[in-house]
Amino acid sequence: CGSRVYLISWTLSTADSQVGGYALDVTRQVEAESALAESEEQFRIAFESASIGKSLAGPDGKLLQVNQAYCDMLGRTREQLLSATMAEITHPDDVEKSREFSRRLLAGEFDKGGFEKRYLRPDGTVVWTSVTSILIRHPDGSPWHIVTDIQDITLQKRAEEAMAASEERLRLALSAANDGVWDYHALTGETYFGPRYYTMLGYEPNEFPASYEAWKSLLHPDDVDRAERLLQRHLS
Repeated sequence: CGSRVYLISWTLSTADSQVGGYALDVTRQVEAESALAESEEQFRIAFESASIGKSLAGPDGKLLQVNQAYCDMLGRTREQLLSATMAEITHPDDVEKSREFSRRLLAGEFDKGGFEKRYLRPDGTVVWTSVTSILIRHPDGSPWHIVTDIQDITLQKRAEEAMAASEERLRLALSAANDGVWDYHALTGETYFGPRYYTMLGYEPNEFPASYEAWKSLLHPDDVDRAERLLQRHLS
């Protein structure tokens, strides 16, 4: 029927030298403790081996555990992170945003949420991250721990900034050239008309929707077939 675990207690009566005892079945307790230990070990392995940063914090925001990926991301040792406050490792412009997010999480507005924030390495280097936090509660519903995933998106942010700068340079160049520009996405059909494209044809900017059909309707009837034929040759 399976093994059982008992807690045995013995008593000795000094008056008549009699020995008595009882056995308490603690099988369920031992099984529960074993399952809890196994669960905690699985969490520890998943926590530490994750390729992204992970942290475990108390309701006060104090870091209790961090994995190696988190340490490497911020260029700090585990001891340095566990002894630091969140404000010390967060970019000054994002400290208040982080506090507001934690306040709303602890207030029960949501049990899981995320946002983008910047951390600071000891040398002042900025690390852009995508943060996702989950609130773990006690059985009575009170906040217990905050488990957070931290993904480094610095390269993505740099690419976005470079793209924005490139687009701004293109906008300035086109504005200076006084050319009417239209952009057509060959796969999706999405079309863009620059402001000058409208005005050079006698319209106000965005007076009509930007589309391939609109571009075609603005052509002189004698040029429609030739223009479409040249466009298709170009696309092919």
